This record gives sequence, structure tokens and C-alpha cells, in this order.
Amino acid sequence: MNLLFAALVGAGPAHAFCGAYVAEDGASLTNRGSRIVVARDDFGTTLSMFNDVQGEVGAFALVVPVPPGFDEHNLRLVDRDLLEKLDAYSAPRRVAYTCDDFYSSGQRAAISTVASAKDHQEEDTGDPGASSSSSAPSGCGTGGGGSSGANTSSPWWEDGHDDGDSEDDEPLWTDTATGTEVEEEFELGEYTAYVVDPAGGEGLAAWLESNGFGATPETAQALQEQIDLGSHFLALRVDVERLEASGDDTWLSPLQLGYAAESVTLPIRMGAASSAGVQDLLVYVIGADVDGTWGVSNYPEVQPPSSECMPLLEDGQGFADWYEERFTEAVGISADPFEVEGSEPLGWMLEYSWGSGLCDPCTEAGMLDLQDVYDLGFNYDGGYGGFRVTRLRLRYPPAGVTQDLLLYKTLHQTNMQLRYVEHSWELESLLPVCQQVLDEPGACYTAEWWARQAEQDLSDVATTTYERGCGDPEPYGRALLLLPALALLAWRRRR
Repeated sequence: MNLLFAALVGAGPAHAFCGAYVAEDGASLTNRGSRIVVARDDFGTTLSMFNDVQGEVGAFALVVPVPPGFDEHNLRLVDRDLLEKLDAYSAPRRVAYTCDDFYSSGQRAAISTVASAKDHQEEDTGDPGASSSSSAPSGCGTGGGGSSGANTSSPWWEDGHDDGDSEDDEPLWTDTATGTEVEEEFELGEYTAYVVDPAGGEGLAAWLESNGFGATPETAQALQEQIDLGSHFLALRVDVERLEASGDDTWLSPLQLGYAAESVTLPIRMGAASSAGVQDLLVYVIGADVDGTWGVSNYPEVQPPSSECMPLLEDGQGFADWYEERFTEAVGISADPFEVEGSEPLGWMLEYSWGSGLCDPCTEAGMLDLQDVYDLGFNYDGGYGGFRVTRLRLRYPPAGVTQDLLLYKTLHQTNMQLRYVEHSWELESLLPVCQQVLDEPGACYTAEWWARQAEQDLSDVATTTYERGCGDPEPYGRALLLLPALALLAWRRRR
């Protein structure tokens, strides 16, 4: 029977995410993309992980360090739908406006009395994808609603631990051939988990070899670096047939682990050993709102592509594809490993930061509530003044990873999201067009606008417009505050 070994846990002083694939019989297995949620509070850190695997799925291992004393109480399964909700909640989004959002009824009437229809109508240059908005109206709420299942007791990973020093416990059994000690063996869903003391670098390598897994020189070096830090290791054995039966043999089932640590470090150097040439990593940090947005302290930040503008999509191009092109331009690293030259540095970008699970506007996923963040490991209590979600995106080739990621809290509580506006011809004089300068931008309630309305049945156009959330001013009132700046920007574009 083919077996799949996987270890998905942390490493180094912070015992965080990343690992290296070690395949049977020299088979090539790589990691292309990963998602990790870091829930950080006064009690410690919880990591929720979602990894993909590329290649022929047979017997292989993903070997990752864990802190000494790690046992079955530090590990549990996490709902994949919850990770998907968090991803959708924080993703770059597209919103829609109409002329009515920028002018009051009185202003519209005044403009219309001086507008006269033209003798002809120019060709419509509207956005062909305007009917596929992924945004949804923002709703009322504080982010604290929903289930009250979130509690303020000790963190989940402390439940069941005894008061004794588990690091001094006798191993469950010892592999006499390699000297490797197996400290824990337990079942978790589809997994059979082993916590292993490597007994030195040669012991771990020999244990892997005895199970049919040979480490590449790059992987062996990455393992040895973690062994030198005193780490133990976790392995999760999975029946490949059960993985395929789950309907998704590309992504491993998401896992969650909890631990106490003074800092948050993600050991991506180890994961780079299993790179296919370039890797993408999404890091979502859930922390106290007073801690502000989180960032990466030991790599330079890349500025995100300009938002609050209108993309002009090519025929057949979706918004997601358009944004991917902008992200690639910003980080300067292609998603195609054959186009990555030399040792390109790691690039990371802030894509989202918002407090208390709110959003403006929200996507179809809706807001996050206390139960969501509790299930993701944030042990909320009333003293935090709310929680904050930060979304960081990284792309890097193996040669560009010189250090593991060190995350830090900035204490900046400014809300930020990447929001783009569906292109609309009549708004070109009010809102900038992303990456392009228009010679003759369209405008609301002009003669050409009225001519277009006469020949176009707008009732057939399915679009999602912005709607006010609780406490928001009238849309046109808020927009009018921006008109002087927008007018100046439009004047500059005409020059």
C-alpha cells in the first residue's frame, strides 16, 4: 500500500510553519503555494496551515521541526471552509459606482438642463467585464456578532496537558537501527502522527532512509540547520487513496497547532528546499487591534499596485487575472519559474489590514465574528479592544530566501484594503483609470452620456453597486468631499 508521510508544523525558536518534501525512490514533489494563519495573543501562537503538493502523489514525506515537548494536544484539524472564508474576506476586491453615487438629485437636475444630445454617438468603450463584480454591499455589524462559543479560558492547546515536564518523559519506542526516538504516536482524522527526536542529524536521515525516503543535499542541509537548533520533528502518515478520495489530491488537509513563543518566525528556508523554482505564500495574522498591522521585519516591503482606480480589462480577462499581472509587476518576480533569473530577493506586500472583522465593502464571504477568530486560535478577551486581521503576500525563488521570516507588530491601526472600481465610461472624469491616461475621459450627465443612455438598455446590465453600511454618510455626500481632488487629477490627465 502506498503511504503518504507529511509533517506540517513549526521550526526554530518560534516553532512556525514550513517544511521540505522528501519523496520515495527519487520522485519529484514540490510545493508551489501555501497559506498560513498566525493567531497571536498573550497566551501564545496558533498556526493554521494549508499546503499544496505538485507531482505524482505516491509515498513521500514533508519533514518539519516542532518544539521539544510537542504532543497530540498541540495539534488538531481545522475547517478548510474557515480558511477559505478568511482568504475571501481579506482578498483584493472590486467595487462598483454609478453617477448617482457622486451627485445629489439637485446637482443632477442642474446638469441635465444644460446638456444637449449630440448628433451621433461614439463607440461604447465600457468595461466588458463590468457585470462580473466580485464585491457585495457592506452590512451592519461590529464583527462581534454570531456564535458566542468563543471563550476566554486557557488556549485550546493547553487542555489535557499534565503538570509534569513532558520533555523528560521516556520515548514511546526507539528505532534500534537508527537510534531515532519516537516520543508520540497518535491518530488524528486521516493522519497517523509521530513525534520524533532525531537523535542527531545522522539519526534522522537514517530513519527517513529506512522508510524509503532519501533527502536531497539541499533538504539535508535544511534539516540539519533545524536539528542544530534542538528541534524535534512531527510526521503525519496519510493513506494516499484516502487523500485522493477526498476529492482534492493537490492540497493536503489543513492542520492547526498551538504553542508558546516569544516571537513569531516562519522558517521558509526549509520550505524553499522543496520549491519548483518559485513559491507563493499568503500569511494572515490575527492579533489584538491595539497591536496594529503586522509586517515582516527582515525583508524589504514592496508597495502594492495603486488601488481606488478603474482597471481596463482586456477582452476575456477577469479581474483576478488582471490583479495577478499587477502583483507580478510590483514584486518583480514572475510566477513562471522559467522566467526567474538569478537570486531575485524575496518580495512581500501588505494586501489587507482591518479591525474587528469589519470591511468596506465586504465580499460575499461577509465579516469575521468572534467564533471565527476563536476557531482560528485567537483567544479573545474584552481587554484587547477588538482584533485585527493582516494579510501579507510573498513570492520568492529559493535563492532569494536568505533568512527565515520574522513577523512584528507595527502598532499602526489604520485600516487598509486593496479596492478597485469596475470601469465605467461616465466615471472616467471622476476616478482615475489604472495604469492608463485617457485623452478624452467620459463624464456623467453630459450630452454624450444622455446619448448613450438613449441607445443602451441599462436594465440588462447586472452590476453590484456600493451600498452604505451602518453609520456611513450618504454616498454622494461622501463622494462630493473628494470632487476637488478628483477634478484636479482629471485636469492633470487631460494636459
